[in-house]
Amino acid sequence: MNDFRFGVRMLARNPGSTGVITGLLALGIGSATVIFSVFDAVLLRPLPVRHPEELVRVVQRLPKIGAQSAFPYAYYQTLRDHSSTLASVFGDTAGYFHFAMTEPSPAEQVIVDAVTPEFFEALGVPAVYGRTLTPDDEGADSGLPPVVLSYGFWKRRFAGDPRVAEGWTLGLLV
Repeated sequence: MNDFRFGVRMLARNPGSTGVITGLLALGIGSATVIFSVFDAVLLRPLPVRHPEELVRVVQRLPKIGAQSAFPYAYYQTLRDHSSTLASVFGDTAGYFHFAMTEPSPAEQVIVDAVTPEFFEALGVPAVYGRTLTPDDEGADSGLPPVVLSYGFWKRRFAGDPRVAEGWTLGLLV
């Protein structure tokens, strides 16, 4: 206990040094916490899908462009139909399509990800309400394409109304 009192008295004698040292300690601890949190979120925590250790992303290296994972649809179909070593093949385009959604008002620009029918089943991500895409959706020409909404978008845009799915091919995801 005497050592603790002595330490407090020494710190009180030099308030400038105490402030600088305390600030540097806080900065070091805070930056280490931020770096570890990012490292944990990006590299250590597994993806919230079934068997994330088995996922493989196919990329092509193009001179002057670098690595990219965009392929023609015919390449995806060939890989899906003729691969004997892959359990499942799916494709996606993140944020590629932009649509204006006018109903219900107000109007809003919506960024849409297009995925192949195998996407949700291969990742093991079920719909909370409704259904996800099926292979039958790929060739179906029923007018409007099927849609899977994120849970957050459904709650924000449609106030969580379950009747939104009536008349649509629609699923809701978490």
